[in-house]
Amino acid sequence: MARDPKQIERIEGDPKHKMALLFRSYLGRSSIWANSDETTRKIDYQIWCGPSMGAFNEWAKGSFLAESQNRETTTVAMNLLFGACVSMRAEWLGWHGVPLAPEVGRFRPMPLAAIREIVH
Repeated sequence: MARDPKQIERIEGDPKHKMALLFRSYLGRSSIWANSDETTRKIDYQIWCGPSMGAFNEWAKGSFLAESQNRETTTVAMNLLFGACVSMRAEWLGWHGVPLAPEVGRFRPMPLAAIREIVH
């Protein structure tokens, strides 16, 4: 309201406009609260991610990452990085004429301990 005082006059006669402004304010602030780690508004955090979250959920479906409590930052990051490495390695082998089964380049999420065991 501080940006456009005329909005106060408009909302007094239009409850739908008032609700629209309220939603816009809340949605705008919820990502700021998340980015600034405003702990008093933690329940309101909103992370804008577009279709990438849906793609991630589809990839994680049926794996241990399907459950949100298993989605720690390091675990998710290592699965994405390791999965990209596996996919790229399979792609490179294919470019060099190495015959591979179609499922070879498809990485399924795995616990961090399993990734560490393979990498070390």
